[in-house]
Amino acid sequence: MNIQLFKGKKNKSAGQGGGGKFLKSLKKWAIRAAIIIGIAAIFVGVPYIMPDYLKVSRSFRVNRDINTVTRFALDLNNWEYWNPQHEDEMKYTVTKILENNVNKVSWAAPKLAQGQLSTDSLAIDTVTNIRSWYMTINSYAPEKWEYPTRMEFKESAGATIVTWEYFDSLSYPFGRIKGFLIKSKIGEYFETALFKLRDKIEIEQTEPKSYVKYEFITTRELFLYTIKDSTDTPENVATKLGECFGELNRFFLNDSIEMSAPPIVVNYEYDAKDDNYIFAVAMPVDSFTSLGIGRINKMTIPSTQALLAAHWGPYDQVKKLYEEAYKIISEKGYKPINNSWEQYISDPQIVLPEEIETHIYIPVTPLDSMAIVTTVIDSTKTNE
Repeated sequence: MNIQLFKGKKNKSAGQGGGGKFLKSLKKWAIRAAIIIGIAAIFVGVPYIMPDYLKVSRSFRVNRDINTVTRFALDLNNWEYWNPQHEDEMKYTVTKILENNVNKVSWAAPKLAQGQLSTDSLAIDTVTNIRSWYMTINSYAPEKWEYPTRMEFKESAGATIVTWEYFDSLSYPFGRIKGFLIKSKIGEYFETALFKLRDKIEIEQTEPKSYVKYEFITTRELFLYTIKDSTDTPENVATKLGECFGELNRFFLNDSIEMSAPPIVVNYEYDAKDDNYIFAVAMPVDSFTSLGIGRINKMTIPSTQALLAAHWGPYDQVKKLYEEAYKIISEKGYKPINNSWEQYISDPQIVLPEEIETHIYIPVTPLDSMAIVTTVIDSTKTNE
């Protein structure tokens, strides 16, 4: 009997052990299911509240003029100096595809770093002079990726703000997760490149040289279409000039008018105390074929004696010439009369800074002359 009782307890105990194992197994599967559901929720729910785009932007100030900076950056032969992946013994190959105006630079090194940068032409906003450069960077080793990017160059008090940015839309959900993971990596890439670019330009790029030639001449009669404007903020002069020249250019295109000589700016008045500058932008023609429209008027500058200061070099050095020019006028026995004007012989967006040619004309008359001086600028509205 004792034996039977012992056996009964054993069977009862065995039944309880089988149920415990089942419960433990069920618990494990429940935990695994919860983990899987949690991971799925993370991959589905978290990306849902993430941005559907990725924007990475880094900016550096380079203490050089915008022409110097853009000229250096756009020359792909200089890419080795600011390539974040640069290594010793790395070899670079620059190619230009003429049919679609694309430039490329490829690089490879013994440590497997390989890549390519391809660029389009520089786009220039004629009003703000902000310059945009679009480029695509490919890395083939040690990692594979592709970044379509944009670099912006903006003038800032004689220096240049260089901004490099990447923008892309992100698919849901994996694109958004990938964007979160690579954002800091792209930012670090941009920072390294811009840091190296700034150092290379500021340390090794010297200021362009300039040259000036003074000569007393007799100017020819000029026929001009003009827009008169003013500004009391020196930083806005370039913007104002760009707006006026853009308006004149559209007028010339609409009326099929051809410009006969490089553009001109006539100086009416400048108050150094208040920084008030009154000027007229002008485009020369052989003869007037239209009355003008809106604030566009006709202007005639009669032939006159003048001191011509022909300057080759960065335009920001031109302002200094006026003091020297007026000194020469006085030393040679003349006095200035009426309004001076500047003529922009070369396009600063095309030629090198040291090759920019600007002519300054200051009308003069001999000090001992008794002749009556006529008005040099005859500006009359003809469209009212």
